[in-house]
Amino acid sequence: AVETVLRRLSNGVQSFAQYVPVPLVRHILSQPTRSGAFIDHCVVTVAFCDLQSFHLYHEMLSPMELLLVLTQFFDLICEAVNANFGTVDKYIGDCVMALWNCPQPLLEHEQCAITAVLQMRAGLPLLRQAMGRLAPTQMDFTAGVHTGPVMAGSLGSSLRLSYTCIGVGVNSAARLQPMNFELGTRILVSGETMSKVHGVVARYLGAVKVIGSSAPMEAFEPLCEVREGLFGGAHSPRNGQSEALLLQAVESLQAASVQAEEGEDTVTFLGRSVGRPQLVQYAEKFSQAARLYHIG
Repeated sequence: AVETVLRRLSNGVQSFAQYVPVPLVRHILSQPTRSGAFIDHCVVTVAFCDLQSFHLYHEMLSPMELLLVLTQFFDLICEAVNANFGTVDKYIGDCVMALWNCPQPLLEHEQCAITAVLQMRAGLPLLRQAMGRLAPTQMDFTAGVHTGPVMAGSLGSSLRLSYTCIGVGVNSAARLQPMNFELGTRILVSGETMSKVHGVVARYLGAVKVIGSSAPMEAFEPLCEVREGLFGGAHSPRNGQSEALLLQAVESLQAASVQAEEGEDTVTFLGRSVGRPQLVQYAEKFSQAARLYHIG
């Protein structure tokens, strides 16, 4: 009888974990004295990841086919979030809201969020292949990522509570996500997030006007992560090849500039020997291109 009760309890906990994030359960259990509604002030990184052209899926697929597509899409998003120590806060239709640094503290939460969204993008080709002809259009997503202050806690009515975050930090991420359509990007990251990230190459898009905010927000499109040294292992799942070449040129230019400062008349730039006048010309050319990119 005891074994039956324990087995039922274990099954119930496993089922419950499918509805409530495990980090949230651990957070609640670690604070047994807190019950009912509560709220705290903290800084979090928030991401909103939305399936593009969902209306086509809804119009052209049967309910079971739609369920399959959404499940596959949510698996891609949630696996990347979980692998990078985030928490899936909620599903909003075909959109996923994810949090970092909440409910449990996380060092370098900005870095984890950027790595997660880049992994999502990297997983798209396999997901498209798995979907085959089922998807009425090429499966894609857009994401908005922002770091800022929020109010986090157990919110709701006296009948039902839900752990979530509210505030300007959440609103900014939510409003950044649809701006991808206007700017022709997939992923938009605010300057507040990018300022704390290292080892990531991102295209600077300037200060953009976000709906509901009186002040413009600096926006970046993350392109790739730079691994194994500053620029040596640059890799992008989609369009990072040209950016990686640019970065190699910038790195070589930096090294050549050091040689020139040490008094050498001929320096090595991209494997070739060049004189100081040529180096100045290259410097002007590549500085114009490099201004488009943020190298964290």
